[in-house]
Amino acid sequence: MTTVAKLPITNVNRNGDYTALMTLGASKNTVCLELDTGSSALAVLGHLYDPNNDEDAQTTQLFQAMQYGDNSYWIGSVVETTICADKLCLAGVNLAVTSVQSDGLFGKADGILGLAYVGLNEAYDMGKSSWPAPSSDAFMNIAQTATSSGTKEHITPYFTQLVDSGMVENRFSMLTYRSRIHYGTATPDTDPLNNGYLVLGGGVEQKKLYSGGFDDIKILHDLDYNVHLKSVRLDGSSAIPAPNVTVDDITHNIVSNAIIDSGTNAIMLTKTVFDSLIAQFGTKNVMFLDAIHKAQHSEMKSDDLDLSGWPDLTFTFDGLGKADAIVIVKPECYWQKNGTISGKAVFSIYPMDADLTIFGLPILNNHYVIFDRSEGLKGAVRFAKAVPPS
Repeated sequence: MTTVAKLPITNVNRNGDYTALMTLGASKNTVCLELDTGSSALAVLGHLYDPNNDEDAQTTQLFQAMQYGDNSYWIGSVVETTICADKLCLAGVNLAVTSVQSDGLFGKADGILGLAYVGLNEAYDMGKSSWPAPSSDAFMNIAQTATSSGTKEHITPYFTQLVDSGMVENRFSMLTYRSRIHYGTATPDTDPLNNGYLVLGGGVEQKKLYSGGFDDIKILHDLDYNVHLKSVRLDGSSAIPAPNVTVDDITHNIVSNAIIDSGTNAIMLTKTVFDSLIAQFGTKNVMFLDAIHKAQHSEMKSDDLDLSGWPDLTFTFDGLGKADAIVIVKPECYWQKNGTISGKAVFSIYPMDADLTIFGLPILNNHYVIFDRSEGLKGAVRFAKAVPPS
């Protein structure tokens, strides 16, 4: 029988990215994990967890080496142990224990929980037990050799293991309100804007978290949450078409030009689309350009920003079961007032020097979003209006 785990989440530990508390190993030590739909590995910092002191831990010959879009990285030994998310406890979960990592990795969090598909969860065979880990220099050399050789395998990510166990349905949901920490109060930890929920195995039954119906974006590839963006439109302006650029390595068919990534706190548009969008802002109101320019130079003050006159952004995607899926991003989501510090406003749309749009937290904010991997061929990312924070 399947069940649902509803976990409180917060963005105060990762400068806007969301984290949840889970427990690790036989002793059920609490760890704070970043939630990332743009990756698949489950990892914890090595100085916080010693498999030798965990009677549930089983070592393996595998290790993982990961690098993220912000150039942070880690290398870690893969062990199998017990992970609990609220009342859901699963043994034999693949967990990487880092021993080499970039400075400040995961911020105030203890690790990361990748929620994407198995194709992103690459591992390498050391030929002997990977734990205890080699020295840092030796591990770096081993990782460089392994990654350059291309000899790799894929290990099952945590959420997929949870689904395969029969404990939960093949979907999870997120409710968020911000893509940067809101410093509008003296206690950001308790500010409702900085908190939300992760629902493992849950979806439409969580009626207290949303209102109205859903728009279902078709998932095109079971790697990231790959989707197809058709256009972006500034309210009152013409639609800006998105380029069809991403090609499947095997079929050479266009499968996706965008991903939905909870581990990014901005919307990253291809440069041509970004430039066209900024031009439309300027056409609508030259003062919009001035505010965006100030934000780009960290000079925009929240008190000087009146969002009541700013337009909505409408993103149109290939839908599931209908021609289009529509997601509207409000000004209070693409702008983050009191964002990195109190009094500062952050414009959360950036250009990408790549042919891929990354939809980070601003598109998720103020929505209840179901990552439903059981719908259709690959699944759907379903957007509904979130209940107001309370």
